[in-house]
Amino acid sequence: MGLHKGEKPGENQIKHAYHKMALQCHPDRVAPEKKEESERAFKALKEAYDVLMDPYQRQCYDGGGYSTEWAQY
Repeated sequence: MGLHKGEKPGENQIKHAYHKMALQCHPDRVAPEKKEESERAFKALKEAYDVLMDPYQRQCYDGGGYSTEWAQY
């Protein structure tokens, strides 16, 4: 999402970064041949957003104990 792991972004920064990325990779806004890839990226983005917005999950992620598919984005 354009946020760095060492940073402590606020809720507004997270929302802004999510919105910006969601507009770029939303499946309805890309060419048909890129739709499947876009769907995977959009799901991963949504999962990352959910983790960052939940205080407990974010604490696990910040501690290095959270690893899922979205970690590559």
